[in-house]
Amino acid sequence: MTAAATSTPRATSCREVRRYLGACLDGELEPSLTAEIERHLEGCRGCRQDATLHRELHRELRDAVRADRAPDALRSRLVEALANAPMPEPKRRSSGPRMLPLRYTVPIAVAAAAVLAIGARTTVDGATREAGLAPVLDDVVRGHARAFPAEVKSVEGEEVASWFRGKVEFPVRPIRFGSQRAKLVGARLSNVRERQAATLYYDVAGRRVTVFVFEPQDVSFDGTARTQIAGREVLYGSARGYNVAIVRRNGVAYALSSDLDQRAMLRLAAAASIQ
Repeated sequence: MTAAATSTPRATSCREVRRYLGACLDGELEPSLTAEIERHLEGCRGCRQDATLHRELHRELRDAVRADRAPDALRSRLVEALANAPMPEPKRRSSGPRMLPLRYTVPIAVAAAAVLAIGARTTVDGATREAGLAPVLDDVVRGHARAFPAEVKSVEGEEVASWFRGKVEFPVRPIRFGSQRAKLVGARLSNVRERQAATLYYDVAGRRVTVFVFEPQDVSFDGTARTQIAGREVLYGSARGYNVAIVRRNGVAYALSSDLDQRAMLRLAAAASIQ
């Protein structure tokens, strides 16, 4: 077998398809691998659902850029910085998929930077201030990263709910994640922006997911990225390298944090139901 024949991996398994799905849908893969992924999607319902979710997120980002254009001065500085950035040293070609040249991917970087510039601040009553959700995201991911020890260890949701009664001023009901392989492994008291919060620790298919339960009074969700999945609204963001997805049930916010990728976090949050 020649080197040319083995330069591009085959994407016949769900694991390989999901690995390259984002790049495929963003038009960054070479045509042969793109065609192979598209053939897989025709016969795989689960991967098609992932592809649909990715397209929804991409459309929301595109619409956000159209609705709130970054200032021309900022865009000019970004383009100039990218144009003047030093070229990386050439590397020996790996066995991974070939990406499109930089000239095709620069607009994507500019668009992403524009979204960040727009979403970092929001206007309320004519006054510009930092978005109210940003500090919440920071607190949530900080609490997840520190992984404080559980104060109660139980896999029974009712036991955990009973433990929190009288400790916080709102009902704490652990959540289920539909068909996801998720197990409640512990809980503790915590705070989110000086508000009382319950922290629930889950093991999801071997990955650690932390859920912060709190009352979202005085938290502004204006300008927050959001999507609809199966008729449910999910808010999402990231901080410190971790992804966060937030759902609201009966006036209580459930903020999920993990190092899972954004699509996995959105699916998990959309599947959440109160026990």
